[in-house]
Amino acid sequence: MLKSGMQHQMDTLKEAHGSDIEIEDQSKKVDKSGQEKDREIAELYEDIYQYKLDKKCFEDELVLIEKNSILSILSILNEHKLDSRDYNADLMGVLEHSNFNDKQLELITGKDFNSAIEALVELNGEDIVNDVKEAFLKRWKLLIEIKKEHIKDEEKDIKVLGLKPYYAQRVYKRYHGLE
Repeated sequence: MLKSGMQHQMDTLKEAHGSDIEIEDQSKKVDKSGQEKDREIAELYEDIYQYKLDKKCFEDELVLIEKNSILSILSILNEHKLDSRDYNADLMGVLEHSNFNDKQLELITGKDFNSAIEALVELNGEDIVNDVKEAFLKRWKLLIEIKKEHIKDEEKDIKVLGLKPYYAQRVYKRYHGLE
């Protein structure tokens, strides 16, 4: 039986390198190139996906803040643990940046959230509770609006590239096996 030139070359290669020569399958290249394209599109949507998760988290936290008393907010947020953030530090940050005078700020500095609220109530009476809660509601609503703006900006960037955001979302979910 006559062998073609290619078969002779293959036999020579097998003799020189052993018979474990892997031949690249062209169909695999096509599959990988499709995955590569999906990866690139999925990367475009990555920030939007994260912003949407953050926005949903802030919306859920806002509901908890609205429904609960100021003294139970920390325990409710920690109980539901919608995020890995330190809720005590977040709440204290908002509290410390509220419109308090020097005496009030000195009173709450270095305390945990519930102790700071109790100290403010002792100093100012129950009237301060509504003002403090309003500050938290405004802060969480602002965080939600910021995330909405981030989402819009990222969607504009995707549109500039000639893609539709819903298509990029679909590719992102498919690429990461989400649904």
